[in-house]
Amino acid sequence: MNAQTTIVEEKFEKGNKPIEFQVLEKQNKLLVKKGKSYGSIRGINKVEILSPENPKQQLLVDNARFLNFDSSTIDDTFNGTEFNGVGWQADSKVYDGNKLIATIDNKKPILLFSKEFSYDVGNEKNEYVESLEKSDLFLHKYNLKTRKIDLIKLAKPSFLNVNKSDYFKLKDIKYKFFFHKESFDITTKFINKSTKSFILYRSIYDYKGNNIQNLSYDVNIEKPLIFSNNGGGGIGSAANGFSMASNQTFGSSTVDVFADQLSINNYYIDKETKDLYIYGLYGNKEDKLESSNVAGYYVVKFDANGNKIWQKVQEISDKEINGYSSKLRLNLDFEIVNNSIIFSLNKYAYDQYFFYSKIDINNGDILKTDKISFEVDKMGISEYRNTEIVAFFTLKEFKNLKFDMHTFCFLNDNKKIQSYLSDLDKSKKKISINSFTSDEGIWLIESDNKDYYKVTFFNN
Repeated sequence: MNAQTTIVEEKFEKGNKPIEFQVLEKQNKLLVKKGKSYGSIRGINKVEILSPENPKQQLLVDNARFLNFDSSTIDDTFNGTEFNGVGWQADSKVYDGNKLIATIDNKKPILLFSKEFSYDVGNEKNEYVESLEKSDLFLHKYNLKTRKIDLIKLAKPSFLNVNKSDYFKLKDIKYKFFFHKESFDITTKFINKSTKSFILYRSIYDYKGNNIQNLSYDVNIEKPLIFSNNGGGGIGSAANGFSMASNQTFGSSTVDVFADQLSINNYYIDKETKDLYIYGLYGNKEDKLESSNVAGYYVVKFDANGNKIWQKVQEISDKEINGYSSKLRLNLDFEIVNNSIIFSLNKYAYDQYFFYSKIDINNGDILKTDKISFEVDKMGISEYRNTEIVAFFTLKEFKNLKFDMHTFCFLNDNKKIQSYLSDLDKSKKKISINSFTSDEGIWLIESDNKDYYKVTFFNN
């Protein structure tokens, strides 16, 4: 049972309506980004920060005009990217609290930022490197005070030394960046020829450009691997399939396909313990990464040094999920909520369901599994642009509420939120619901998208 606290409840202010929210997980604070539509885009004019401990909103930015406003991955600063009134990106402004500490023009590296530096990774010209085997990578480090760029050549990742012929249809070594507070990863995955096992490689660098660690995770789930939209890889357009399996052909037409071997799974790092979790789906046909039907899922936990702690391979017995579906529209998510893992997969284009398992973080035991069927309330681009709290999904048991996907994690699991939503559903108004999680609880945002919005925090 959770304690609940109303953080803010206020009427809409013309020209400064809430259009986006962002939770600061470790600080347990919520950014409220307010603004209005400027033609075809939504501009952020004002940013406030909310805290359960302090009922008064802290004003960060006012009378601004930003395309986006985000928190730093590295420290507690913020960054807003301005626009010039017609949507073109202009300068970026870095804030320490509500104090403007730097302005960065749009020609400088700004992938990441902190109180002292902004960063980007690419070739010498700061362009994307297609092949790590053929080109070098550089860390572009821009000093906010001196306004000078330090160009740091990165050591080649150790995984480039493998023999590609040892792995399943591996033509190109694709890679991806994952950024953390004190370091960033350059990662790849190699699928073994059995298609039932794989190796995840992480080359880890600090923000001085030093290669501080190389880790590999050898995983055998003894089930055929398949692709899904899990954030681990990319989706591209091609006439002959993805790069590692170019034997697929589609005539002269161009279709969306999974771009590389990274899409078999993804990983999640616990920011406190540094434990790493690899999660993905498996199918029922060997050598069929894209066309195999879903048969189950797996989660594997490692400690900070790459030692395996436990592995869970779980069958899914559900006709709707097991039936053939486009893997491009199968979305996979993973998060840790109140010291439990929430593993979920969903579809909302044709089959409309949200399937999830609640998993014990210590041993991998399944604590609960459920499936929620919903309907989609579609909206056009114009309506989307002018809707403050965006929610598309409806449930039969709630006549007046619409939800975002994230809220489904708590509907059948949190009695306090269930009770709150049941009372809210008695309102004569149509109300939209969004939710976010932090280490300390759940933030619930509600609005009728006409007159008011309200933020309630449910303590763990």
